[in-house]
Amino acid sequence: MSAPTVSVVIPAFNAGDTIGRALASLRAQTYPHLEIIVVDDGSADDTATRARAEHPAARCIRQDNAGPSAARNRGVQEASGELVAFLDADDEFAPEKVARQVEVLLDGDDVHVCGTNGLVVEGRRSYPFNPTTGPALIRRSFHDIVSDCHPVMASLMLPRTLFLDAGGYDPGMRVGEDKDLLLRLAGSGCGVVEINRPLYIMHRRPGTLSTARAADRASRVAAIARWDPESNPDSPLTRREYVRALGHRAIISAAECSREGAHEVARELLGWLDEVPGLPPAHRVLHRLSRLSYPAFGVLGNAYRNWHALVGASRRWGGFAGLVRQGWRRYIGSETAGQEGVAGEVGSR
Repeated sequence: MSAPTVSVVIPAFNAGDTIGRALASLRAQTYPHLEIIVVDDGSADDTATRARAEHPAARCIRQDNAGPSAARNRGVQEASGELVAFLDADDEFAPEKVARQVEVLLDGDDVHVCGTNGLVVEGRRSYPFNPTTGPALIRRSFHDIVSDCHPVMASLMLPRTLFLDAGGYDPGMRVGEDKDLLLRLAGSGCGVVEINRPLYIMHRRPGTLSTARAADRASRVAAIARWDPESNPDSPLTRREYVRALGHRAIISAAECSREGAHEVARELLGWLDEVPGLPPAHRVLHRLSRLSYPAFGVLGNAYRNWHALVGASRRWGGFAGLVRQGWRRYIGSETAGQEGVAGEVGSR
């Protein structure tokens, strides 16, 4: 098979300060067969001008602001490549990212969607998104994705026809739309794999609005709620698995929203559980407590969240020793390494 063209879609909204970095990372790709589409989602700054200056060969499409889901869908509709990939306007690709993903998709008969591990950059800090130990290629099941064990969502590459057949991103979702899409793909039987190298570099800006975080957490609960086996006959979840997953995500998300002052969103999330019978005992107690004393729920709900975060992180990062190493890399070691450590992290894996 000849080398397929990969269409990279970049949704951009007021991204004049970062779009150049994103496009520069595409010019540095080792895979030559690229089509680059920038969808300017109603920006009020010079995003389109800077995009054309940085990468004259990129196609720039202008539309009224409709959100990242609609922008990505528009980009794929305009694309001509056999494969599509996505890049947020404030992030970047490692040089070999596209080449590695194309190789995996062409070699795997039952591989339909390929994502990667990532490197998170917060100011002078940088750390892996997922553990970099273990196999070079990790299969991710529907149950893994429900449990938040998945590649970097923005790193996905898949056939354009598969994306369109799946309905693309839900244009009604402005946050959490990528996990919703991945669940739909995995739920329909698509094979999902993760390249266990930090090939997608995420730049997280300090001071993210709590309202945006609250909306993201609400979307995670909504994404799981779509897989109720009683209303969705295609759901891979049993009723017990569904209730446990929904209760766990709703309690944790509500506790996080409560801690950040997004109380209305927290109450809405807890409302998801009002009509759910058979909740596990811990979820049922916390749900009832939230009705009797919301402040008390805030305390115990966050205790529940912190305990599961500690247990989950310990499992992900290889026990207590691995957790300590990751804590050092995230909060201490990477602070001293600075931005020079970004290239080292990507290149050494």
